Amino acid sequence: MGTWEHKHTEITTATPAQVWSRWAVATTWAIDDPSVEWALFDGEPCNGSTGKLKSPGSPAQKFTFTCVEPLRRFDFAFNLPLGTVSITHLVEEQGKGNYAVTHGVRVEGPLSRVYTALLGRKIAAGFPDVVNAVLNAALVSAA
Repeated sequence: MGTWEHKHTEITTATPAQVWSRWAVATTWAIDDPSVEWALFDGEPCNGSTGKLKSPGSPAQKFTFTCVEPLRRFDFAFNLPLGTVSITHLVEEQGKGNYAVTHGVRVEGPLSRVYTALLGRKIAAGFPDVVNAVLNAALVSAA
């Protein structure tokens, strides 16, 4: 079974609560990420809960929250035929009022090479802009 993974990290003064306010509200996803047309959650994000995400030109896809730790971690996964695409988000304290904010993508399964080529690399290429959009909006919301 193949696996491919990519992560992007930025250091910020945005607090975990400010970052969480962008991650945990479905309506902010389309604002922060141009590859998201809309997103919705089936209730509060928690381990095992679900939602849907629509990208421009693609049908809506159901996802499942796989690891939700408020103010720290926010992961979800799309189950595809013979593969899984997981999106990870993590805030880690760096000291002196700084935090590392990381977005990641992990593609697993027998068709991981196909899904990496079709989805994974495109998602990863957008991370620098998406992470910066999240952080800029988080900092503005605090002003």
